[in-house]
Amino acid sequence: SQAVVDWGLQLMGADYITGKLISHLNWSADTSPIFNQSSRNNPQLAEWIAYAKNLVDAYAFVRPFLLEGQLLRPLPGSFDLMFDTAMQMTKPWTSVWKRANGVVGIVLTNPHALPKQFGGTIALSRYGFSEGQSVAVTLTSTANNSTAWGNIADTLDMSQFTVPPKGVLLIELQ
Repeated sequence: SQAVVDWGLQLMGADYITGKLISHLNWSADTSPIFNQSSRNNPQLAEWIAYAKNLVDAYAFVRPFLLEGQLLRPLPGSFDLMFDTAMQMTKPWTSVWKRANGVVGIVLTNPHALPKQFGGTIALSRYGFSEGQSVAVTLTSTANNSTAWGNIADTLDMSQFTVPPKGVLLIELQ
């Protein structure tokens, strides 16, 4: 529905990736069961419905960031080779939010059927944490409930996190 698409734009930080999202939707519109009126028996329709359900489920755990948070600058490398030559997505879509209480949320969204990783390391100082500060990391995804991951200082190695297929991963830093 349009509401799911609108919320998906907000979740993925539309200020930063709208062009890529529109390119993806335009590229897939001819083959997508969502845009094909004769697709009642199309097996891909179940995949698209599962993805839409995951977006709605993810809203429960990303809502505080979207409603009261401030959209921060994107992760380093967010725009580097997002698609390969066959137009297959190589990384999840990302957005970074900061709530009024100081908690930073990194939201990674994967609309494809294979798990995806963002990769690289992130300096926590980029998002307001002090050098040497112990930062608690909590993971929540459409595949798992919220899990305390541990404490880190100075950098976050994004290659340690996998976004589930057609899912959303929230990395909370506090």
